[in-house]
Amino acid sequence: MTSSGVEEHRRRDRSAHSQGADLVEALHTAVRKTMQWVDAAAAAVYLLTEDGTELRAAMIVGGAPSLFTLPARMPLKWACATARALASGTTALLADPDPAPTQQQYARPYPYATLAAPVLAAGRRFGALTVLRPETCGDYRGADHTVVQDIAAELAEVLAALAESGVTIAPGPTPALVPARFDADTNADTPGWGVSGVPGSSGVSLMYPLRRLSDLLNQATTTGDIVTTAQECIMSPLHADALVLASAGENRLWVLGHSGRSSGMVRNVHGTPLTAPTPAAQAAQGRPLFISAGHPSAAHPDWYEDSPRAEAFLPLIASSQTTDLAFMGHKNVVGVCCLSFPGPRDFPPGERATLSMMAALLGAAVQRVGLSEKQHQTAECLQRRLLPSTLPELPRLTTAARHWSGWCWSSATWKDTPWRAPPSWARYAPRWPPTRSKDTGPPR
Repeated sequence: MTSSGVEEHRRRDRSAHSQGADLVEALHTAVRKTMQWVDAAAAAVYLLTEDGTELRAAMIVGGAPSLFTLPARMPLKWACATARALASGTTALLADPDPAPTQQQYARPYPYATLAAPVLAAGRRFGALTVLRPETCGDYRGADHTVVQDIAAELAEVLAALAESGVTIAPGPTPALVPARFDADTNADTPGWGVSGVPGSSGVSLMYPLRRLSDLLNQATTTGDIVTTAQECIMSPLHADALVLASAGENRLWVLGHSGRSSGMVRNVHGTPLTAPTPAAQAAQGRPLFISAGHPSAAHPDWYEDSPRAEAFLPLIASSQTTDLAFMGHKNVVGVCCLSFPGPRDFPPGERATLSMMAALLGAAVQRVGLSEKQHQTAECLQRRLLPSTLPELPRLTTAARHWSGWCWSSATWKDTPWRAPPSWARYAPRWPPTRSKDTGPPR
């Protein structure tokens, strides 16, 4: 390449870098303005992929745990506020389609009010601007809709100009995360989490047991491991006095394990039909329930040892995302996590968001361990049916090895046994006894 060609290549690289920086600056300006004007806990810009099939987060700003509840991607047909805003061309809210009964003090499953506005300009759709605000800040007013829509319109004009100059308007492989200058989640009173009055301390402290839970669940190989991990990372940090994990199968709930003062809860959860009017069965339909002050039910007088009590019932949904729990039904519910607390208590937005993320991790672990146990049972069944219970006695043939079942049929081991070769086999003596390699198959 000539010197002039090298210079031209460098100029193109600098131009592409400058254009990319312009796109990042435009997104950052939009989310920063939104955080300032709407009193938000988190804000994000979602952009359409180049093939136009889905929305992906391009930039997210906010504090923990709110920013971690935003999905990284979403199909255009989702019933969420972001997708609906882009489809309708106007602002959209994430509403709760399944309000709780008035006789119980239920908390909303998703603790953040969501508002989204489309990013549209010159007949072109770029994506949507999404805002999260703690429910303690109240509902969005008309002025909030106007502000978010105006910021989205300004962003659309900038993106249109960048597109005209040749910049590709598309999300990257992962969103750019920007910490908020103030953590709106600290407005909620979360006793026992972080240092009071220090911005961001509460949210970061809530993230620690979540990270610990993820690490330990990756090492779990049995249901007992999962229960022990849930006790250490969920029950203890939240000061719950009872924990029950139940799986969903054959249209009923079956207790996998429990801890603490959970005998009454175990009796009422184990074997409960999924259609029963109990909190655990309702949670198994995909909706988390947070009961701030529950009272004994007439149908289940032994549910509590004392009253009133606070409870949380979390659906264990494999491969789920936190924000879809409030508005989407689920077919892949693998179980329920039931927590009970001594006396009434509130569930601040940060705790509810963290518990929902914890339930998603538990769901994936329960599904993985359940599939492994089924595989083990299937392997044992195949071994028992395919292998003879006794070895036949053949003339002039002495047994040289026997088969011992392993954890999986493909890793079963062969063990040496005493043997005696007939005299006519003396010429083969140097090759016997058969050598054995651990867990590698029959003797050779």
